[in-house]
Amino acid sequence: MGLDLARLWLVESDLWATEIGAGLVNNRTTTHATVLMNERATPFITGDQPVINLQPQTDLKSVFYYPIAPQIALRLSTMRKDCEVKSQPVTQIEAERLSHDIYRWSEDQLYGVDGKYLEEISAVSKTLIS
Repeated sequence: MGLDLARLWLVESDLWATEIGAGLVNNRTTTHATVLMNERATPFITGDQPVINLQPQTDLKSVFYYPIAPQIALRLSTMRKDCEVKSQPVTQIEAERLSHDIYRWSEDQLYGVDGKYLEEISAVSKTLIS
């Protein structure tokens, strides 16, 4: 239709961020926040899509995952009956799965503190881990 989506993306992404933020604020009484503490050998990684929904798109409940640092991430669960903030340690398997989810949703870029680990993850086919 003659539209250059790359030129529209800056405005579009701001609108989406505002919409998602407003949704979280409106649902703050039913949003459950968990600070994930990672003391494992596998650090959390992030990518060009740093916030991902861990639930399938067909599920009405959202679980947003946002890695903040190699040892800290935030998980926000909506549509729960309580509003709670807690911390929880992750297992090695959970840390690996979350890193693979970030990789699977990334477009071109991954970020982390361990270059070798990033190379290992990016060598895996995204279709094998979906």
